[in-house]
Amino acid sequence: MANYTEAQWNAKKVSIMEKCFEGFTELGLHGTGIRAIGRH
Repeated sequence: MANYTEAQWNAKKVSIMEKCFEGFTELGLHGTGIRAIGRH
């Protein structure tokens, strides 16, 4: 497991959330699964 600083960890969380929102805008809330988020 990597050792992240709090700032790095928060930046990673924001990045993941942005990718999730991209998937939701393309496929809708119910059409977006884990695999779709992973592709983004």
